[in-house]
Amino acid sequence: MNSDAQPAVSRRLLVIEQDLERRQQLYSLLLRLGHPVQTVASGRQAMNALQHEWPLLIVMGDAFPDITGRALIKRLRALDGDVPIILLSSGSAPAAEADAAVNIHAILALDAPEEVLLREAQRCLAIPRHGHPAHLPCRVLIVDDEPKLCALLKDFLELHGFAAETAASGEAALAKISQQVPNFVLLDIGMDGMDGLVTLKKIKALPTPTTVIMVTGNPESDTVKQAMALGAQDYIQKPFSPEYLEAVLLSTLATGPTHRPLTT
Repeated sequence: MNSDAQPAVSRRLLVIEQDLERRQQLYSLLLRLGHPVQTVASGRQAMNALQHEWPLLIVMGDAFPDITGRALIKRLRALDGDVPIILLSSGSAPAAEADAAVNIHAILALDAPEEVLLREAQRCLAIPRHGHPAHLPCRVLIVDDEPKLCALLKDFLELHGFAAETAASGEAALAKISQQVPNFVLLDIGMDGMDGLVTLKKIKALPTPTTVIMVTGNPESDTVKQAMALGAQDYIQKPFSPEYLEAVLLSTLATGPTHRPLTT
């Protein structure tokens, strides 16, 4: 046996709770189960955590600054259908059919006794799981005819846990999407050859949907308004930082794609 070998690090438990005191209490309590515990305060922070490691168990409240608890669960279920989730509810018991739709493993009151929460957490951890992801499965296709920008964004996103590919034209983007549909397409409006609007229209005509975020130097232009009308979910104004792009992607993953209102 190699004496230098390091023991395997246990997978984490994830706590998603906006209240600081309650988050601290859950952290201390769940540490008793023998796994590392990570705490976050919002849906976006949860998605950021999932970029690095998918948890064994999620314990979460039912409201956050950026999304409701059940809406966040629906986003999580779209990525992993059976990760155990314990919901700490501040309201009355929800309809059983609504909870079955999002597959909540246990619903407890916010003031449930510690031994009850620990018992439910142990039960959830004992549930056999197969094929669960180690990380958040999120692919981004960057479509731009500026090679340096493509390389910069690709390197940044891969460093932060995304799978990223690039395409230098609309034609190349469509060819890649036909092989594997990404979660996001970051699409420049002004490109040589097939422009961004034509590319967007062709992407939206494909049978498998994907979220398209436009990149523009002029957010007040009629072209941007056309892009939003054609189905683009958001737009980013040049110049932008890679950190801002990451924030937009994580926010959309957490809350679902929404159209940004345009100034008229």
